[in-house]
Amino acid sequence: MEIVKPYYSLITPGQIAGWTPDKQQQLAASAVALINQRADGHMFTYASDEIVPFLQGAHAAAVVAPDGNELWAFGKLFPWHVATTLDGLHPVTRSAQGQIPGVVELGALAVHPNKERQGLAHRIVAALVGQYHALYPPDIPLVAVVVNDNLASHQLFSHLPGCRPIDPNQLPIDILDGWKPPSTVFRLTG
Repeated sequence: MEIVKPYYSLITPGQIAGWTPDKQQQLAASAVALINQRADGHMFTYASDEIVPFLQGAHAAAVVAPDGNELWAFGKLFPWHVATTLDGLHPVTRSAQGQIPGVVELGALAVHPNKERQGLAHRIVAALVGQYHALYPPDIPLVAVVVNDNLASHQLFSHLPGCRPIDPNQLPIDILDGWKPPSTVFRLTG
């Protein structure tokens, strides 16, 4: 019997948080390149220094090639606090130190174009949902904002067990404030 190894490596939030700052910076640079390549109005774009805190805080997951030299998929958890607003092109958390968020958003989900439809986004989502359960009480909603013309993400979130579209007005924070593209908010938990 031959043992088949996975063709990718999933890097969990806990693993990334334990990496050296240099290795986290390298992943942040790769994540930013992938996110910005795939954004096309479907998500915010970032700079590397904006991604590093998510890596350090165990709020990001990645899928890399088996040799670890190429990023194939990335996603992160963003805790929206009452003081969170949109500043320019990306969410900014203000005076959130030690505060419990009102909503946690699973976002910046990006898959390399040559690796689409291989289940990598599903692996990222599963890792981040697990991390959400480890970090936050169940009464804090976990959501994903999906631009309506992003058919792949709509299909992904529509088929996740327990995930459903919701009226964003049901949330304690207006996570669509300042966001222009018509979008659907999916609730992944609760």
